[in-house]
Amino acid sequence: MSLADEILRLFPKPTFRPYQEKTIKRMADHFETGGKVVLLEAPTGFGKSAVNTAFARYYNSFYATPQLALIDQIKADKDLAKYYAVIKGRENYKCYYEDVPVDLGPCARIKDFKCERFKLCPYWIAKLKALRSKAVLTSFAYILLEGMAGEGFPFLGRRDLLILDESHSIDRHIIEHVSVEVSPYSLPVKLYEKYRKEIERISKDGAKRTEVFEMLDEIYMKTSEYYDQLTLFGELTISNARDKKKIERWRENYNRFLSSGIEDWVWSVQWRWYKRERIPVLVIQPIKGSEIAQHILWWRAPRVIISSATILDPNRFCDESGILRVFKPDEILYLRVPSTFPPENRPVIDVSEGRMSMEARGEYFPRAVEIVREIIEKHRYENILIHAHSYELAEALARELSKHYGGKILTHTSENRTDALFEFKKGVGKVFISVAFTEGIDLPYDQCRVQVLFKTPYPDIKDRRVAVRLNRGEYNWYYLETVKQAIQAYGRAVRAPDDRAVFYVVDGSFRWLCKRTWRWLPGWFKEVLPPTCRPKYEGGV
Repeated sequence: MSLADEILRLFPKPTFRPYQEKTIKRMADHFETGGKVVLLEAPTGFGKSAVNTAFARYYNSFYATPQLALIDQIKADKDLAKYYAVIKGRENYKCYYEDVPVDLGPCARIKDFKCERFKLCPYWIAKLKALRSKAVLTSFAYILLEGMAGEGFPFLGRRDLLILDESHSIDRHIIEHVSVEVSPYSLPVKLYEKYRKEIERISKDGAKRTEVFEMLDEIYMKTSEYYDQLTLFGELTISNARDKKKIERWRENYNRFLSSGIEDWVWSVQWRWYKRERIPVLVIQPIKGSEIAQHILWWRAPRVIISSATILDPNRFCDESGILRVFKPDEILYLRVPSTFPPENRPVIDVSEGRMSMEARGEYFPRAVEIVREIIEKHRYENILIHAHSYELAEALARELSKHYGGKILTHTSENRTDALFEFKKGVGKVFISVAFTEGIDLPYDQCRVQVLFKTPYPDIKDRRVAVRLNRGEYNWYYLETVKQAIQAYGRAVRAPDDRAVFYVVDGSFRWLCKRTWRWLPGWFKEVLPPTCRPKYEGGV
């Protein structure tokens, strides 16, 4: 029996959807003939989870995704859930002894606390099940966190196959995971406040590279002093336990930063929301995640399946994610699968009359608001999701629309995202002005019938990592990152063949972006684009 026949026999669903059987055969043949990596680009509705599960049943596997919602989706699927042991971070489990997460329980707060962890602790029981299971379902963050401990140390170690689902932004997730931040999210609040004014000054006036590194060195020493004070006594409060955890993670990342070669990193000041206040955050991060990836991710398994709807350019994807540092080009197979959803159920409609770029926004914004109002009037009894791209733009749009629609308009902060999304899903005729809701959410049927791309999601050129890459002439990377997010946004609403939703484009720069990236766009997305977004020649502009 061939490998393809064996894996087809392990397919977890009663029947195959279109293209699934053929795709499994090609993937299995690739592995059987010595291939190591499969890049599977398939749109919503193909059934990537079922295909991946067939392989997870054959090999000892990790199945990881950056989207916790997908883990819950697989757990809720009776045909898939039974094949996996699920493991998440400690903060997701309730302590046996107290009504707190495991990471804040007595074992994290009381010196020499003894716990029969494999008998009593929900986290360690889950981890033991994962260790003994053929297939482990977990988050991308958890895989990275264990991977950063070193190849010989992680509890779950190596397996035969690593499956990464919805992992089109592997490089970004790696960069975010190893970044060093000076913020109240990453450090004790009291420690952050000591440096807040200095970060504000840097944001305004700038600073030399040496000044930033001197600040980091000083913070590193302060964290050591703070840590010693926290652990001086036998028992920590829950608040102190949180601070202890922050310090441990911050010091790990900073030590990695020191040992990695400073020239490969950049620093910048970003403004974020914290408890309804915009605060300055100093961020130090690698320019690319590819070199780090081989040390914290790709050693996990000799075979890899990466599935997503937006791989787009496989060569660039392999370079950005560090795959080419570990695997040879002829060991990599790229598959692109069509959509089975009728194009007429998911049209893209260009209603733009200008651009939302920084230079043109002031002039075009009033008209853009009127266009959105026309969309709301046309679809007043349907849920509308607006992709605003930035909180600043979302606030400005919400102020204008609230004058006419009041409570119909929903917004969110970085801290109440889940609650705001839940209210939108349960509503009727609601307008949700969102930021960074382009991935990881499903809005089928009446939950969302209309989407609006108010601002094309270009990466922020004020981000020094972005600026460095543009200065190096990496414009294709910039455009592909943008169109990838736009396509992901497009895919939030239509989730089944009989579902329908319309995608309006208000920002005229989307036209040029599609033309510029045309050669990389999947056919199922090209077929719904209006003439204004199509290049004169098939290859693009």
